[in-house]
Order: sequence, then C-alpha cells, then structure tokens
Amino acid sequence: MGLGDEQMIRCVIFDYDGTIADTAEIVEKSFRETVKHFTGHVITRKEFIDVFGMPLTDMMAFYDKDRTEEMVKYYREYFSIYQDLLVKPFPGVVDTIKRLKQLKIKTAIVSSRTRRGIEHGINLFGLADSIDLVIGVEDTQNSKPHPDPVLKAIDMFGIEGKQAIMVGDSPHDIIAAKKAGIKACAVQWSLFGIEKLNDLNPDFKIEAMVDLLDIIKE
Repeated sequence: MGLGDEQMIRCVIFDYDGTIADTAEIVEKSFRETVKHFTGHVITRKEFIDVFGMPLTDMMAFYDKDRTEEMVKYYREYFSIYQDLLVKPFPGVVDTIKRLKQLKIKTAIVSSRTRRGIEHGINLFGLADSIDLVIGVEDTQNSKPHPDPVLKAIDMFGIEGKQAIMVGDSPHDIIAAKKAGIKACAVQWSLFGIEKLNDLNPDFKIEAMVDLLDIIKE
C-alpha cells in the first residue's frame, strides 16, 4: 500500500545495527567478553537484548559505572578485530538503498553507534555513495528513543515530517519516529521480536528490505 501524493516520501531514515547491518552476533560477542573481562559476570541472552540498541556507554554503565570508559575502549578494540569478518548487510539492503538513490529519495542513517563506526560499515557494504547523511551518537545531545537525532535528519534535509519514514528493528526506533512526527516502519527480522514492535503500532511492517519499495510511491 503506497502513500498519497500529499504524503509522498522524500526521505528514508534507517537505523544501522539490526536494520541495515546484521551485527547482533559480533555485538553480543564483544559485549559478553567485555562484561566478563571487567566484572566476571556472564550475561544472559535476555540481558543482552534488554540493552541492545542503547548507546554503548549506557550499556556498559549497567555493569560498572566507575569503569565505563575503560569498558567502551576494550569493547571497541575487541569489536574491531572481528567486524569485517562477521558484519554483513541483511538480504536486499544494498539493492534497496541503491534503488532509493536512483529514485532521488534522500537516505540517512540515525544510530546510537559512532559516526565513524557507521561509515566504516557502509563503506564495507559499498553504500558510501548511496547514503546521503549519517548521524551518530556524538551528533546530538540525546539518543533514540529521544526524537532529537531523527529531527536533526529531517531538518538537515529541509523536509516536512510527513515526507519521512524511519525504518528500524528496535522499540527505540519506533518511539523516536513517532515522537518526531514521522512514519515508522518495523522490520520483521528484529532481534526484539515483531510482537514487541507491534505493541508500539508502527505504521508499516516489512518482511524484507525490498518490501520498502512497495511503500515508497514510484
């Protein structure tokens, strides 16, 4: 189902981890190793899912507020060793984003990851020329689910909220989109489970990234 002409989508804002990039394995591996190294605690799968998608400093603060900076540094060093081997785009992501570029629809990534980390990933996927804007955790005072980073993207593109849509895998993405006054699209490959996202009433749900093109009126 497409949108009416008065609500034509001119901008698609993507989350990164779990939406564009399949990073769950390496993020969990890095997080588990970091927490164990500093605290001796072996985190459960549920503990990981509960904090997945938060800014890294907030994730670490749950386990040791006094050594957060050390933990973040250790995590990033561990992550960097394996990321090029383990991080892949989800099926259909690359072709869909390149198609959006052909359709002259603006694309942005808004993430709680650092801008440098996101840019490394999109370079790895061959998407550097297809993504118009990257907003990382350092670019706004507040992170998702606060709407600030989403609003920043809309403002930088000079468009109205009704002309934008946020695509994400986490409750933070759906909440941020709704608070920013834009459409929210949940991905069904979410680590959190589509049922949890359904509770937040996203405007759209897609089973594969290519399905996004059915929402965008060509």
